[in-house]
Amino acid sequence: MLLSLGDLFYATFTAAKKHASSIAGIAVVIAVVQLFLWMMFLFYVMQQSAFALRDSGLEQEPAVIRAMLQDAVLDTKDGRDALQQELQILVVRKGNEEVQLLIDRIQQNDQVAVAEAREALQKKMQQFQELATTEPDTALMGSAEMETLLLDAQNGNTDALDLLTHQLQLSGFPEEQVRQQMGYRFAQEVPAIFVMLVVLILLSMFLNYLVQGAYLLLASSEIPMTLGSILSQGSLQAFPLMGVSLWSFVRSFVWAPFTVVLLAAVHPLFLVLLLPGILISIVLAVVFFPRFTLARAYLVREHLGIRAAVQRSYETSRGYWGKIVGNTLAWGLVITAVGLSLQMIVWALIRMSIGAVISSQSLFMNIILSLPQMFIAQVIFALGLFFIMQLAVNLAANPKRTIYDALHNKPNPVAPAAKTVVPVIIIPEKKAVAKKAPPKRKSAVKKSKKSVKKKQEPTEEA
Repeated sequence: MLLSLGDLFYATFTAAKKHASSIAGIAVVIAVVQLFLWMMFLFYVMQQSAFALRDSGLEQEPAVIRAMLQDAVLDTKDGRDALQQELQILVVRKGNEEVQLLIDRIQQNDQVAVAEAREALQKKMQQFQELATTEPDTALMGSAEMETLLLDAQNGNTDALDLLTHQLQLSGFPEEQVRQQMGYRFAQEVPAIFVMLVVLILLSMFLNYLVQGAYLLLASSEIPMTLGSILSQGSLQAFPLMGVSLWSFVRSFVWAPFTVVLLAAVHPLFLVLLLPGILISIVLAVVFFPRFTLARAYLVREHLGIRAAVQRSYETSRGYWGKIVGNTLAWGLVITAVGLSLQMIVWALIRMSIGAVISSQSLFMNIILSLPQMFIAQVIFALGLFFIMQLAVNLAANPKRTIYDALHNKPNPVAPAAKTVVPVIIIPEKKAVAKKAPPKRKSAVKKSKKSVKKKQEPTEEA
């Protein structure tokens, strides 16, 4: 019998209740592992950023810089202000060094340095032009005065050198160059951070599929299982589940909109097909993708291969697109609302208990305090997979198929009974065994023996 949405909810929670302790154990283990991986990644990023700032000339120890970065990430005002002040000091100090180098080059009659100083002073003149019109008392250097100042500085006039130095510092001459140098320094760390991020994403994907396999094994099992056996068997299901996701992605046309966008980016002629192509692709994806959502359940429950599980989901879901989409959306809305409410309640309780401590803690302490929320998210994820398993089993038990007559091409609602194939057993030839005759009288027995001897003589001669 096809179950209603309420019956599916009841069956899901009943099945999950049998394995509540196993679900909780898996959720704790995975939440802790994920927390550890992300903390290691954030620590690496903070450490590399601190060393980069230290190498750029910031007069602070890497531990102090890392603490400022953590406070800035936490979006605390003190942390942002401290980091911004330190960076501004760095820019000013580096800028003063750049100004002094430029002055030295001007004293050596370096025309490139003179041109750089002239450009910086002209930018300053443009910036103060509007200010000079609104405030007449503002002193603004003219072009003739600027050229005279540069000429006197080249000739070694001490007062001109001091005035030029002051004007260049006010103009913010080296600020852009210093910031670019700092950006280049950080860019050197990006490849390593990018590689670490890719590795972390791949590990997280493997953990996600491992957890899927573990929860689906629990959903398909009627007997309790130990935590070690669940995780070990779930790890064996991780790569097949990846294959199911990939093959479902290919067969469901979810990739089609990206192909249309890529073609439009390659050649302008495809721009005409961009909008209709995207619309058609989205319609195909919406129609076909829900029919492959049950493949994960069949892969684990019926021990099928990747392609067989996807095909099984496609055949089982025939005629049930609306039920799959409707029930899945209803389940998702209800369970997401419950999960978010629980997470908000848990976080509010944490803030009420240790709220005064949270604001003063480091970034890593705040991440650790999010462990209960990660646990709740894992439990919600497990219940979702239990729901998919119940839906897959129920639809498999109630197939909706239409058999077509080959001659008239008309639907026949009743499927013909399957023909039973009787196996043909070949029995090897054996020598005929003479059956025992019923007892006869002595005279009849003697006659029969004589007749048998007469019949056997010609066969032996032959």
